[in-house]
Amino acid sequence: MRGVRGWRWLAALAALAIAVAGVVLLGTADPEDESNQQGAGIREGGTVRFATTDEPSGFNPNTSKDDSTAVRNIVVTMYPSVFRVHPDFSVRLDQSFMAGAELTSHDPQTITYRIRQDASWSDGEPITADDFQYLWEHLNGTNPKIDVASTTGYDRIKQVTGSTDGKTVTVVFNRRFADWQGLFVSLLPAHYVRRQPGGWNRGLDKHPEDIPSGGPFKIAGFRRGETLRTRDRIIRVM
Repeated sequence: MRGVRGWRWLAALAALAIAVAGVVLLGTADPEDESNQQGAGIREGGTVRFATTDEPSGFNPNTSKDDSTAVRNIVVTMYPSVFRVHPDFSVRLDQSFMAGAELTSHDPQTITYRIRQDASWSDGEPITADDFQYLWEHLNGTNPKIDVASTTGYDRIKQVTGSTDGKTVTVVFNRRFADWQGLFVSLLPAHYVRRQPGGWNRGLDKHPEDIPSGGPFKIAGFRRGETLRTRDRIIRVM
């Protein structure tokens, strides 16, 4: 659904320390088959470090600027996605923050999303319809000044509305889109991004340790390029 930039081998090196933000269910269960549940608990505390040859330019994978393997490998653990692909290639609802997502009308195509009442960002703000609306408004292709990795699917949505408590989201399409389960991936914390200088395009470039997480991990630190020494030469990584 989205383009991914090619690797630039040895062009950059970054190290990311990611602190566990909480205990969540990594796998989700098929409501009709509990034996299909592939869950794993994450123990609270500790760190995980990522090293990559492609240095992240920022942490908004929904922009063409940041749409790279390096960024996606990190943010998949911190930004919520309504559906996730599992190792057996099945597509399942992420029940760690979603209560349901159903096709509720064919004409016009309408999807109803139900967010769990207890779903929240790591700063305590609830995950709501506002986060869905924010993503759609920036990915629908109507504003040429907004950097987007892809408008596919979002450009077919007529409106996104939320319930009074923000926990039910109704998405109405003006043209049918078969792959609707592939939408609303890498939801951003709208309340946070709006406050940042540069907003959607540049607001997630600096201070990634401040970005609220909606998943099991939160960025605790980021060290940009460093110098690597070998026996016979120095390689400077920018």
